[in-house]
Amino acid sequence: MDWHGLLDDMTGIVRDTFGEAVAVIYRRTETGEVKPDLIAIFDYEHAELQAGGKVSTTSRIPVLDVRNADLGFDPLPDDEVTISGQGVFRVIDTFADSSKNTKLHLRKK
Repeated sequence: MDWHGLLDDMTGIVRDTFGEAVAVIYRRTETGEVKPDLIAIFDYEHAELQAGGKVSTTSRIPVLDVRNADLGFDPLPDDEVTISGQGVFRVIDTFADSSKNTKLHLRKK
């Protein structure tokens, strides 16, 4: 049984079901390569921050979940993402998971 193929199919179904239907353009800073038709899940993640004291604050971090197979390469920090209706973002961090997806933390340019 092809477990990786089944996982890819299921990930695609989840992405298509829960992903925000927006046009995403991914530009790789290192090579200039552009992926103009990416479909991904865009949302905001709440993160608790400590600013050197005992009082913590909460911040909203824009997050894009992508399938590496859809990109054709591994995403890197400093790449640029344009999301229709949201604007242009810079990738500030990447978190790969075991199913070949990557969560991108973004910062608005």
